Amino acid sequence: MTIPVSTDAQGRLTVGGVAASELAREFGTPLYAYDVGVIRANIRAYRAAFAAHKVDYTVSYAAKAFATVAMFQVAASEGAHLDVVSGGEIVTAQQAGVNMAHVSFNGNNKSDEELQLALDAGLGTVIVDNHFELERLNELAARKGVVQDVLLRIAPDVSAHTHEYIMTGQADSKFGFDVASGQAQAAVKDTQAATHLNLLGLHAHIGSQIFAVDGFVAEAQNWWTWYVSGTTLPRSWT
Repeated sequence: MTIPVSTDAQGRLTVGGVAASELAREFGTPLYAYDVGVIRANIRAYRAAFAAHKVDYTVSYAAKAFATVAMFQVAASEGAHLDVVSGGEIVTAQQAGVNMAHVSFNGNNKSDEELQLALDAGLGTVIVDNHFELERLNELAARKGVVQDVLLRIAPDVSAHTHEYIMTGQADSKFGFDVASGQAQAAVKDTQAATHLNLLGLHAHIGSQIFAVDGFVAEAQNWWTWYVSGTTLPRSWT
């Protein structure tokens, strides 16, 4: 990701070619200012990297980073999907005119109202975080008479190089199904047996503000070790 820092001829910090001091003078502080050109360039860089390696991919914008109608429209216009974590973000995506089939719903504490909102809005994927959510989502989907596509979030037992408060992939994380205890394997079987859920695959998240790639390599290696050790996942998922 490229995060350029630029200044003007007077040495003032600029955002998108506009002096930060001028932005503060016009809009007051505190103020969040985003350079749309940089955002578009970064999305395109991710897409180009995957395309160059002929990888089947989707770039998804984490809505919790900054959830506004305009930001969602920028991401969607660049071909990015959205990853939301609340009912409010689902509604914001609707207001932005986003294709709801391109929205995934994350989070470890989704309410029944939020899950129902996701089903009513036609969200493409719900990322299931625990067995309680798995059961509730299947029941709600059954009442609605739909089959919902899901991913299972697993805890890959990886400690990322970031602050301990924003690490999410360790074995004792509050997020996702733990592999070592057998939770993840049980969740796969339960999802495959659920009448109104369609298991697309697995999801894992190891943290935020990560600047080294070794954690992501370890995440992939741990997943592969789990796969070859006897999980019930279809071989096509390799």
